[in-house]
Amino acid sequence: MKRICLLLAAVTLMFISSAFSRSRSTPLTSEKMEGRTSRFSLKDPRVIIYQLGELKNHREPEEKTQPKGVAGSPYSKEEQDALDITDDLKKSYDENKARPDGYGMEIQREIVGLMGKVKSKRSVIFLCAKLDDSSEILETKIKIVEALGEIGDKKAKDSLTKFLAYLNANKPSDPMAGFSWGQWILKTEEALAKVGGN
Repeated sequence: MKRICLLLAAVTLMFISSAFSRSRSTPLTSEKMEGRTSRFSLKDPRVIIYQLGELKNHREPEEKTQPKGVAGSPYSKEEQDALDITDDLKKSYDENKARPDGYGMEIQREIVGLMGKVKSKRSVIFLCAKLDDSSEILETKIKIVEALGEIGDKKAKDSLTKFLAYLNANKPSDPMAGFSWGQWILKTEEALAKVGGN
């Protein structure tokens, strides 16, 4: 009788554990949020973060121009798909900003991190605009600084220089707050060095 009770307890525990782990796993699909068009603007944030993780090998094609008098796109279907992904990432950054579930900032930072990781040259102007935007949160701006440093494009120099000047002019006197601020200054200086700003 004791063995049967132990066996039932073990089976019950395995069932509960299995059900719990399934409920915590990343779902395979999620509906788009109402009024959003990006493939990364979905209701379930776990799906978005999973999809962004899957793009770690994303590569943008080199810039191409079509010769005069030739119709159509100079990009192959695969290259155009890669360009569309980059466009969707930019769109998704804005579309996820005011998510009702509170995951907007986390998703935005994941998007920015991915842009840096894949060295998205086509995202530099977009990221610089966000760095220059006074409504963006400082912690997100630091993620943008890191991404611009990873990309290493000279077009980011002016925005990084302006942001560094802002950080230096507004460093808090409180030692605790000043420590984090000092780290942000260092990260911005490092990014500037990577884009050829020093």
